[in-house]
Amino acid sequence: MAASTVVKAWEAIESALDEEIVRALRPPASAAVLAKAAAVLGTLPAPMRALLARHDGMRDSPLFLNVRLLPIAEIVKTWRMRLESSESVPYEWSRGWIPITDADGDHVCLDAKSGRIVGFTNAGARARVIAPSLLAWLRRVPRYIRAERNEDRRRAALLPRELGGTKREREKRAKVDDELQFFVGFVESLEREWKGPAPSVRVFDYRPIARLRAAEVVARSLELGHVTKVRGGFRTTPKGRRFQNA
Repeated sequence: MAASTVVKAWEAIESALDEEIVRALRPPASAAVLAKAAAVLGTLPAPMRALLARHDGMRDSPLFLNVRLLPIAEIVKTWRMRLESSESVPYEWSRGWIPITDADGDHVCLDAKSGRIVGFTNAGARARVIAPSLLAWLRRVPRYIRAERNEDRRRAALLPRELGGTKREREKRAKVDDELQFFVGFVESLEREWKGPAPSVRVFDYRPIARLRAAEVVARSLELGHVTKVRGGFRTTPKGRRFQNA
């Protein structure tokens, strides 16, 4: 596989990303760093070298959902950790699997022997082939990014319009306001669980104590500045954290 095909596939990914995610991409990994990693891993296939020579993974922001592209140092660290612990935990791990991404302990891996892409889950389920090659997987990523963005838009359309001023609407607003501390705490717990923005799909799974729709509580929290919408989901604001802890 020519390095140029990997670069072309990555350019398509970058064109699909929001600017803030593009800024989270790290500079290229040097040839010396790649050679050092290959000595530990036993090999570093050409497609993987081409990918890392474009960007040495990313910082804390996810590529899509909560999937983050790993820098080479974390690739080596994760590979070592999985290899050392594979005998004492209920999952399979192959020495030839090179982790490309991390999502709360789940990984997309390049099988150095076959060139296929394997989906590894930390929960102990059997790993499975998810793409015939790294290039094939990279070509799918823009579709994943667009699908997430479309889902965010669909859910945003569920948000109610501004509540009016009738007695019934004021009573409803009071019920929503009574719910806000619980909701902000819920978003905070999701942020800790996902180690980043609370995914939109999980936020809208919130079950209000009162007879309300989750979308109404989300809308009011956004209006008051307790939470903010970011790429990949929602984050609590300093104002929201102070409110939740009041």
